[in-house]
Amino acid sequence: MDTTKDWLELAAAAGVSGAEEPVRQVVMRRLGERSQWAWVDALGNIVVPVAAGPSKTQGASRPRLVLSAPLDEPGLVVTHIDAAGWLRVDVVGELPAARLEGRVVLFETRESERRPVAGLIGIDRRQRRAADGHEIHDEEWGAEDLFVDIGAISAQQAASRVPLGSVGVIETSDVRNLGETFPGLNRWLGRTVGRRLLVEVLLHVFARPQIAGEPWLLFAAQSLLHGRGVEGALADLRPQYYIPLLPIPAEDWPVSARDGEIRLGQGPVLIVEEGDGVSDRQLLALAHKLAQANGIPVQWRAASTRGSNDLGEGLWVRGGVRTLGLGLPVRMRTGMAEMVDQRDADGLERLLMALLGAMGEPG
Repeated sequence: MDTTKDWLELAAAAGVSGAEEPVRQVVMRRLGERSQWAWVDALGNIVVPVAAGPSKTQGASRPRLVLSAPLDEPGLVVTHIDAAGWLRVDVVGELPAARLEGRVVLFETRESERRPVAGLIGIDRRQRRAADGHEIHDEEWGAEDLFVDIGAISAQQAASRVPLGSVGVIETSDVRNLGETFPGLNRWLGRTVGRRLLVEVLLHVFARPQIAGEPWLLFAAQSLLHGRGVEGALADLRPQYYIPLLPIPAEDWPVSARDGEIRLGQGPVLIVEEGDGVSDRQLLALAHKLAQANGIPVQWRAASTRGSNDLGEGLWVRGGVRTLGLGLPVRMRTGMAEMVDQRDADGLERLLMALLGAMGEPG
């Protein structure tokens, strides 16, 4: 993949779960002329057949293979506005509420399309006291204790700029290529760059002149809301095979609770198990065989963590869908700053193309 203006625009676009319109607009522009054969469903997913044409429209025959990448990211949603103008918020996705104090949140509203409204996140320590009178530890603060100061002095003034239901992302620096500091490193640093790089991989697949197997692409909305977007789309499309691309936490730095096997720059991840999702054993074996044949280093992930994700959604489609989870290692997966290695994304794209070639023929 090349470092391009298009990629930087995609990486910078906001897209909190359930409010993905900014990033959705970027993706639709990137689809170019073939976007006329794509559609946005009721949940906000972008569904597009690679072999675009009049016969490939909504309601067409069942696709053989669907590839997906998440459009959304974690953020905050405004749930209440105090008389003094403080915004009360809830967390959407994986943001650790106790670590948000002192951070800046950017709210996208209709009145501020060109310039988001910025606010300072705080913890309301007066609202809650420990029952036994002892000081509450930092990790015990939750979303219900958060408030945001946008500079307003009344509820009316605050609501005029950031009404109830507005969503915001945590401000970080612009997306940076660390190769500018360390030539040859080619790592990206920025807000939610892991999830955005997965979208970029699918866009690169879509841009190929000829793709075996004629897969359909699903740019999935609401994936952080228990895989809600993918669940609805798969129920509608009912493919024979499904390959979701997922961000996988890297375990090669001190923040990780354990010194595990998932490392930046060591290749894409073959996901055996993640949350309530399990990959098809035959598809895993095929992916491993193709990786070896094409000189693509891969890593393995088997984590029976709690919660649902896009990998498990094929289980709920009538009759089931044979699923293969592929991952991209990401340092931090919290909706704040993240780091990814371009080599892992390039390896993931190569592995996808090999899989499409092998799965393109019946059998």
